[in-house]
Amino acid sequence: MKLRSALLFFLVFSLTVVMTTPIEAQGTSQGGASSVTATTVAVTQPEFSIAIPAKIEVGAITRAEESSEQSKKETGFVVTVSGASYLNGRIIEIAISTPDGVFQLHSDGTYTLPYEVYNRTAERGPIANGGVFHTFSDNGSVSGAIVIDQYDIPAAGEYNGSLIFTVTAE
Repeated sequence: MKLRSALLFFLVFSLTVVMTTPIEAQGTSQGGASSVTATTVAVTQPEFSIAIPAKIEVGAITRAEESSEQSKKETGFVVTVSGASYLNGRIIEIAISTPDGVFQLHSDGTYTLPYEVYNRTAERGPIANGGVFHTFSDNGSVSGAIVIDQYDIPAAGEYNGSLIFTVTAE
C-alpha cells in the first residue's frame, strides 16, 4: 500500500526594510540649513528548512480477525527542521491534515481504511486531523507514525491517501 504525502507550506513572513534619504530642512531662527539623516535598517526574518517524507510506504497488510495491539501496523516517518536561524523566540509549528478532513485511505473509490497519526517523540495520543504534530524552537527531528488497525480493512485492494503538512512560524 502506498500513502502519498503532500506538502503545503503556509509561511507568513515579510521582509521589512526601512530606507531613508537625507532631508534638507530650512531653519527659521538661525537662517541656515540643517540636515536630518537616517540609517537603513533591515529586519531579519526567520530562516529554516523542513524535510517531510515524500512518501510513506505502509507495505502489505492482512485483515485481522479481531482488533488488538497485535492487529495494529505502525509505519514510521521523520520530520526535520534544519538551518533555523533568526527565530527570536518564535516557534515553528507543523500541523497534519488530509484533503477530506478524515485520516483514511481510499481504494478504487468504494472502500475507505481509517488510520491514526502519532508523534512518537512526544509519546501522546493520536493527533486530530488538522491538529499540531509538533512545535520546534530550534533545529531538530521528530518521529511520527501512521497506525492502521488491520481489523478495519474492509476489502482487499490498494489504498492510497494524502497528508498535508502545514507549517507556520509564530
